[in-house]
Amino acid sequence: YSKQLCIEKLGFGTINKIYLIFSHAFWDVDFNTFNFLWNTTTEWKLTCLENTSYDSQWCKSITGFYVHHRLPNMLVTQIGGEAATYIETIPDEILTNCFQELFGRFYPDNQIPKPKKLIRSQWFNKTSTHGSHTFIKTGSNTHDIKRLAMPWPNQPAKPLILFAGEGTHERFYGTAHGAFMTGIREAKRIVELYKKEFINQ
Repeated sequence: YSKQLCIEKLGFGTINKIYLIFSHAFWDVDFNTFNFLWNTTTEWKLTCLENTSYDSQWCKSITGFYVHHRLPNMLVTQIGGEAATYIETIPDEILTNCFQELFGRFYPDNQIPKPKKLIRSQWFNKTSTHGSHTFIKTGSNTHDIKRLAMPWPNQPAKPLILFAGEGTHERFYGTAHGAFMTGIREAKRIVELYKKEFINQ
């Protein structure tokens, strides 16, 4: 059962974070989160994209924002799936205008300032990753993760290659702490291997 087959069976997707910094809070400061309720039957178009080649439908993948716990004028959101990869093609300046208009639609009685700065991850276009997290897709299960995590070759002798990363944790796949924990797991494996070698000398 090859490692390559495990990798092919498991899913690997993209979730990007977006940080928007404003000059002041235009939202109700008594709440640190707010969500958008979309009408899925209505076509959604942003006027700021009318004279561009960009589509507006990615907006419906934005479900809400939360206020950064240390920066009260910063809003944070996440976007996943095809929409996450799509907005990586939109320049920062245009995307900033999109969010200003988006907030204006949901807060029609407020004067929405343009975000002073937009910071975002772009995991799909990173040549070293092309995505951000492992997931269990149809036809795969946690046994594939277990097999992916096994050393190679998987035998009592010293293995040549060890495998770590969030995609090798059967419970916390898709998370940063899962990646951290598997690094510790493989470090301990190395310690045990060399400990046995030292004792047998």
